[in-house]
Amino acid sequence: MGGGTVRGVLPHGSHFVRAPAVIVAVEPGTRVENEVLVARKSKSRPTQGIVTFENRAYKQDDTLVCRAVRDGLMHTRPER
Repeated sequence: MGGGTVRGVLPHGSHFVRAPAVIVAVEPGTRVENEVLVARKSKSRPTQGIVTFENRAYKQDDTLVCRAVRDGLMHTRPER
């Protein structure tokens, strides 16, 4: 994993707020898991929210080879 942070653009105009720069060589059979840790509404942007993601990559023997936690500014679903 690399250090520092990057600002990236997600589909539909959403943005990463805090995202570590991660470069990992993966091999065939590497398993990737993604998990939402926290989701909350933005205080200053009523149509958006902050989502904290955790991404993990495991080798075939279940050894953790990469872990990244990042925050994304995402559009929320319209109120019904």
